[in-house]
Order: sequence, then C-alpha cells, then structure tokens
Amino acid sequence: MSIQLNPGFSGVIEVKNSKGISLYEKNCSSAQQVKEFVMIYSKSKPGWSLLRGAACPLRTNNAKDFAKDFFLPTFVNFSLKVNNVALKVFASIFAIGFDIITFPIRLITSGFRAIYNDYNPEKKHPLLSLIEGENEGASIKGDILSIRYGSEDVKFEEPTREDGHIFQYAQKSFERGTVRVALKRLPGVYKRQETGKRGSYTYYGIDGEWTLESRSTSNSALSASAC
Repeated sequence: MSIQLNPGFSGVIEVKNSKGISLYEKNCSSAQQVKEFVMIYSKSKPGWSLLRGAACPLRTNNAKDFAKDFFLPTFVNFSLKVNNVALKVFASIFAIGFDIITFPIRLITSGFRAIYNDYNPEKKHPLLSLIEGENEGASIKGDILSIRYGSEDVKFEEPTREDGHIFQYAQKSFERGTVRVALKRLPGVYKRQETGKRGSYTYYGIDGEWTLESRSTSNSALSASAC
C-alpha cells in the first residue's frame, strides 16, 4: 500500500453531544487556531461541593432545579449518582439524614440566594452561543458537550539527487484529543476532562515512493484542573 503525503497543515474541530451527534464543525489552517478554539470554548461552568450545596440552594431560576437543591440536595445531587449499589444505599441513608439536619440553613439562605441570582443571572456558555449562532433555531439538549480536535503537519526536507534518483525525508506530526465541557453549573466540583494522543512519523522517500522509517506517539488523560 503506497503512502500519500501532502505537505502543509490541516486541522479540524468538531463539537458533539452525548449521543455523538455533530453540532458544529470548523476547519483550521494553523495549530494556533486549534489551540485558541480549545482554550476559549473548553472552559466548563464551575460546579459546587457537597457542603456548599447543603448550606445554600444555588439554583433558584427554575422550579425543578430549585426543588433539587432546596429539599434533598445531597441525596438527589450526589448520592443517587453513586454507581455501586451497596454504597448508594449507605450514601442515601446518610444523605437524607444530613439534608434534614441542614434544611433550616437552606431555608434561611434560599431567599438571599434568589435575590443574588436575580441580580447576577448566569451567562450563557460561549460554546452554546457559538453553536446557536451558526445554526439558527438549534435546540441543544444535554448539559455536557465534547470538543474533538485533530491536526497534522507534514514537512519535507530538501531532496538530494544521486544516480538518477531523488531521495528525501518527510516529517509528519499530529495531535488529536477530546475535551468534555459542562455548559451549566452541575453538582460536584467539575474538573477538566481531556484525553488525547500526539506523535510524529518520519518517512523516507525514493522517487516519490514513501516508506515509514520511525514513529513516536504518546497518549494523555488529563483531569487535573477544575474549570
């Protein structure tokens, strides 16, 4: 199988929902464009801790979210999300008791929080604004989207000629990854979740016929910084 190498840079960014449906796509002409897009649009809305949720109902702008945060915030927002069945049972028992004890505190703070939210409405996530601006009337379902990016850059070295043949080296570097983005505030301290792969390939060509000489790749799984 012959290897085709096209010199220059190519990059693409795609935004998908949790079901894998593409909502936005952009071609990039430089690595800087890819980097800037990810930097601007991959910042998740901040979440909150269990203790903070128990002290104050943070979401007061709609009845559904307010009910979750006001009556049983620890049980609904945290315990029910535990995957292990046995741990979920013990966590739920603790959470219900804890929510009952802390209910008077939320009763006092809820009014102040409602006033604060009314004067400081939450701004729309820039990624959501971008998608809706490109697709008028688009309805975005789900609280988390994924930004998938990929790029490659092919560079050729100066060819040499010997005995009627042309010899040349080529270097191809690539990077691809996925970043999950929370569009609104969600229970828990939401951290940046990024997986990716990068590497480079060296090719050796004789008269335009390329063979792979060496390669170097690395994987990354990042979830270290809260966004």
